[in-house]
Amino acid sequence: MEGDGGGTLTEDRTLESPNEAALLVLMEKTGYSMVQENGQRKFGGPPPGWEGPPPPRGCEVFVGKIPRDMYEDELVPVFERAGRIYEFRLMMEFSGENRGYAFVMYTTREAAQKAIHLLDNHEIRPGKFIGVCVSLDNCRLFIGSIPKDRRKEDIMEEMTKVTDGVVDVIVYPSATDKSKNRGFAFVEYESHKAAAMARRKLIPGTFQLWGHTIQVDWAEPEKDVDEETMLRVRVLYVRNLMITTTEDTLRQEFSRFKPGAVERVKKLTDYAFVHYHCRDDAVTALRLMNGALIDGAIIEVTLAKPVEGHPYGLPACPPGWGASTWDPVNAVTTEVTVKVVVMVMKVVMTKVVVMVIMMVMVNVVETVNVVVMVNVVVNVVVMVNVVVMVNVVVKVVVMMAVIYDGDDEGGSDGEFGGDG
Repeated sequence: MEGDGGGTLTEDRTLESPNEAALLVLMEKTGYSMVQENGQRKFGGPPPGWEGPPPPRGCEVFVGKIPRDMYEDELVPVFERAGRIYEFRLMMEFSGENRGYAFVMYTTREAAQKAIHLLDNHEIRPGKFIGVCVSLDNCRLFIGSIPKDRRKEDIMEEMTKVTDGVVDVIVYPSATDKSKNRGFAFVEYESHKAAAMARRKLIPGTFQLWGHTIQVDWAEPEKDVDEETMLRVRVLYVRNLMITTTEDTLRQEFSRFKPGAVERVKKLTDYAFVHYHCRDDAVTALRLMNGALIDGAIIEVTLAKPVEGHPYGLPACPPGWGASTWDPVNAVTTEVTVKVVVMVMKVVMTKVVVMVIMMVMVNVVETVNVVVMVNVVVNVVVMVNVVVMVNVVVKVVVMMAVIYDGDDEGGSDGEFGGDG
């Protein structure tokens, strides 16, 4: 077995671990090669007879909770049940044990999805259950704390100077001043490796752009949505709106080509979702409205990517609610109302109960001291309940501020179908 520096497992090597004989048998049977380098062992990549580029994004799954003494000779046959494997990468320790996780790239997305359905929570050994989920090679970094007066071209120029493989920079304009950015950007790299190298160079926290110490981290990967689902989408995601633009204005602008085509509009800060009755009308509006000028702002329009259980991509639809009727802002308002009403009822009931006790005690004892003492108790209880009520209201107001926040330094939009 070759060391961590690199090499290929071949038949003429002296067998140095209990499973090497089984690995050689697996290689002979499948025709795949096996190379160990940089703390991982690659089986395949490409497989025998493969022609053309590697499989597209969405073909790889992540496998966790693998027993540390389990290797490709046992794992590969299990994962071959889902489809043809392009590459199997098992993470390795210097000791020869695996690190408990691996990446399996299939030749098709369908095989990767099948592997998730078949093998997630699969009992790989008695009492040992593995976890399988989709793996995305993230090629995008989040760059925070950048000057708000810098344009996309400025950021692109600087990032190209200090890192390699930059292919694009995504900047969101401020919700209140379209000539400024929001204090952050996303930098797209040509590969996951290029992004990882850039992050390693920038992450210490001492790197500066234009005299500002920037924040660097992985951007939240954009979730892939299968093509079949996207073909049914009839909701448009509209970005870069003015804060003052109303839902009525959007309804009017997005139905100019066909009055009555818009089913409903939901606007949140500087972005919105426009729902159409018909998919074809949504596609037509996408073509006509992307890049249009509304209230002085050039808007960006894309098909909205569905988030499971929710049409907007904000708080998920709770169990028992229809996604089409779930509104996050109304939900927050309802929560405020319910909590305040409950708290008021508690205050009233507490005072009633204490007053009844006070009347009973006065009738029995008939002393001024008892009356004063009970009054003090009542007032203390009421004050405690009022403080709790105010605390609830403050927490809910903060929660609503988070939902509506669109201009935080170094924050992301939390947008449905966005680039963050």
